[in-house]
Amino acid sequence: MLPSSLDTEAQYRVRNWAADLAAAAAPHARHYEHQLLARYQRQEVSCEQVLKLLDASPYHVLYRSHATRLLTEAQLQEMLAAARSYNIRHHLTGLLLHSNGCFVQVLEGPKAEVQALYARIQRDGRHTHVVTVSEGHGPKRRFGNWEMALGRVAGSAVVRAFETVLLQEEASDAPASDRLLSALLQAFNVHMPPPTSFAPLRR
Repeated sequence: MLPSSLDTEAQYRVRNWAADLAAAAAPHARHYEHQLLARYQRQEVSCEQVLKLLDASPYHVLYRSHATRLLTEAQLQEMLAAARSYNIRHHLTGLLLHSNGCFVQVLEGPKAEVQALYARIQRDGRHTHVVTVSEGHGPKRRFGNWEMALGRVAGSAVVRAFETVLLQEEASDAPASDRLLSALLQAFNVHMPPPTSFAPLRR
């Protein structure tokens, strides 16, 4: 029996997704998608179920960059207010860590919206040396209550967080993106600013 046009389209999309996953520069950073692919290969889920799970799961980008010039507190707050307004309109959430002109940011939400915003950031003249640490689908949002949380972290803590993760063995059970985020959050918590400086905007 020939597959329906829906089946053919679903299979085509899943094949393209699997090929993209295999060609990813950092495949270990897409742990959830690898698990989903393995389930599909074991025939535990169908093409349509794979696509539904991907469409329903949030997409994230974790990146780091440098500001082209140091920002004043007023400029940082203005940038944050604009980011929160944009994120509310586009159903995005995340975390921004700032330290002496260095940024580490997590963006999460619908894939098209995340990628569109990240493309804007990469073109933004206020950023330079924009490096993608990880991106991909995940089972849930990590910062679902924050349109954009802001944290200030000592520069040395950010460096240590990256070194902690990047020097670890790839064989670790935890995905690299999760280990990096955990290390960054630990640094963030150690250097937690007072409540007046940390003002997450809740939905």
